[in-house]
Amino acid sequence: MVSTGLVVGNCTVPRMAGGATESLRVVWQAIDEILDSLLFVMIGLSVVVVHPIPGIRFGIAGVVAILICLAARAASVALPIAGLRAAGILDASQWGLTALLTWGGLRGGLALALALSIPDSPSKAIIVNMTYAVTVFSILVQGGTIGRVFKPQQLKGLLTSSR
Repeated sequence: MVSTGLVVGNCTVPRMAGGATESLRVVWQAIDEILDSLLFVMIGLSVVVVHPIPGIRFGIAGVVAILICLAARAASVALPIAGLRAAGILDASQWGLTALLTWGGLRGGLALALALSIPDSPSKAIIVNMTYAVTVFSILVQGGTIGRVFKPQQLKGLLTSSR
């Protein structure tokens, strides 16, 4: 599949007429949107119907998972940025860039697929539900607010390369 994609993308598509390329792009984008929607609907049904968690409040587990993911993302982004700034490779706002990369770190279908692939165990239901909560938060809240949280004029001053 990868080889076919490389051949088609590099040999066939550049030789197509402009209108055909645009039509092809629109068709594949529509297929991608439909499949993404289907994926999340099916996973949502799986979480609600197949993996109910008796005795555990889903909301609390979901909020804890979201907070842990955001904190881990912030730490994993802040440390390399600090190192790059100390080495003089990056001239950027430490906290501004960390906030941008933390809030912009969207999680989605891959995390859910990995959670659903865990062998059946007593902890699988809570892992799947927490992963679903993080993914929904990421897509709806983070994805829906990043344009309002980080305005284009703020981004211009956030990062300037020193090299």
